[in-house]
Amino acid sequence: MLNNLLPLCSLLLIATALVVFLQRRHRPVANAVFGVEFGASCLLLAVYLIADRLSGNGFDEAVLYHLRASVSGAAFGDFPLETAAALIAGLGIPVLSLLVPRLTRKRRMADSLIWEVPLLILPLAIIANPLLHDIARLTVATPPPQGDFGTYYRRPVAKPLGRPRNLVIIYAEGLERSYFDQNRFPGLAPELRGLAPAAVSFTGINSAVGSTWTIAGMVASQCGIPLFAPGQGNSMGGMDMFLPGVVGLGGLLKTQGYRLVYMGGADLRFAGKGNFYRTQGFDEVLGGAELLPRLLNPKYRTPWGLYDDALFELAAEKYDALLRTGDPFALFLLTLDTHPPHGHRSLSVADVAYADGKNPMLNAVAAADVLVARFIRRLRADPRSANTVIVLVSDHLAMTNDASALLESGRRDNLFMILDPSIDRGRTVDVFGSTMDVGPTLLPFLGFSGEIGLGRNLLDPRNEPAERAFLQRPETLLGWRRELMKYWGFPDAPDRLLVNADAQSVSFGERSFPLPCLIEIAPTRQTVIRFEPEVREGPLLTEYLTQIARR
Repeated sequence: MLNNLLPLCSLLLIATALVVFLQRRHRPVANAVFGVEFGASCLLLAVYLIADRLSGNGFDEAVLYHLRASVSGAAFGDFPLETAAALIAGLGIPVLSLLVPRLTRKRRMADSLIWEVPLLILPLAIIANPLLHDIARLTVATPPPQGDFGTYYRRPVAKPLGRPRNLVIIYAEGLERSYFDQNRFPGLAPELRGLAPAAVSFTGINSAVGSTWTIAGMVASQCGIPLFAPGQGNSMGGMDMFLPGVVGLGGLLKTQGYRLVYMGGADLRFAGKGNFYRTQGFDEVLGGAELLPRLLNPKYRTPWGLYDDALFELAAEKYDALLRTGDPFALFLLTLDTHPPHGHRSLSVADVAYADGKNPMLNAVAAADVLVARFIRRLRADPRSANTVIVLVSDHLAMTNDASALLESGRRDNLFMILDPSIDRGRTVDVFGSTMDVGPTLLPFLGFSGEIGLGRNLLDPRNEPAERAFLQRPETLLGWRRELMKYWGFPDAPDRLLVNADAQSVSFGERSFPLPCLIEIAPTRQTVIRFEPEVREGPLLTEYLTQIARR
């Protein structure tokens, strides 16, 4: 509630300061101070509002992560107003802050210090801006640890219980279980709701801090930990490995002889998805660049990548090929048609609409309901699928979209359904958990017992609800940020560096990083590796070098 009022307070303070300032002419020093304060307060407010519009939660972990990670492949065209606002804020506000003082030139000189009050009001507008509060919370105010991390973190392990079973897991972009609520969305998603009687369906699945965007939801559900952007360096764009200190669901299955395949229609570079799956040992990692050429019409795509009907056709072919090998496999898929803010309907379901068809996002959900259910039924109808477990899970709760007002009017849960061919009659499991619990809950269905990180098997009565609640508290996970950062595995200071001019890379130990990069070595032999940022969220390498030269 407070974060909803603070932007309004900041805006009112800026407007009040502007109105009062324009009443009189001011001295050059006052003009200069006002211009700086006015530009800073407007720019900070614009940054917060844009970040809040994209994340739905202000300047949060998702925003911070994407500033550090690769933004290649992001569909900025899906956010025209936000993109335009960012350009105006970046270019227009500084110009406006220079012009505003000039508007008072023909007015009478202020004869009292009371007319300098705007110079005091604007700092209050900056203080009221929730952006500073969010940044402090993310980068400075780390709460103290809530218990010993090592006591709660369980080393990932999978012990065979019998014949291993194949896995197909579908990450449905923002397709949360809340869309099944017939009070808010009467008649929506009948196909997927029709699969529920044959599935083990979980309710009460939340997104913990550090798991509220796609790659973070994947890390949480597979590795049992939240995703925090590494504090070392100024960009993730040059990282050669993604959380190399963590073994997730895929890595565990790899040790058991599984063939691992990831297929998603988006660019693999976006947010480091490709790097994550390669680090986890996947045999095939296929994104938009790899899949689009396989289509009869390579131009059949959304701003984010493949349409879901095209992805499912390619996935069905891959599923058939994997079955023919006779070896155990896991096929991971990521859909895109329900991507905010408006969604995109595949051509084969372009006539599917929800209710009066006036809400683009709900139309996309209705169309995705048909496609996802059709794909699941297609796989289950194959007589060779008797050993395949199919899982449908939302990667995270839906971000700000055309249906947000309805979503926020009631309880919100992630979707988590397990379709096990050996189970004729499904059930609904109403538990309190998070996406970190997905991986360990799946292991027994695949023929293994085991543990994964901070996740817990939701069907194991030995795992106390109170502990699961403790493990997804923001203060718990943020308090363990330092421990979780260690899984990024930054190497210690090297004894020697190998520079490969042809490959434009530098190597030391078993790690390799692209050039240009700046390696700083502390007296403790710890390294900080800085890369040229893809977005201007921090200094360029040349600016770092200038700073070093001045020391």
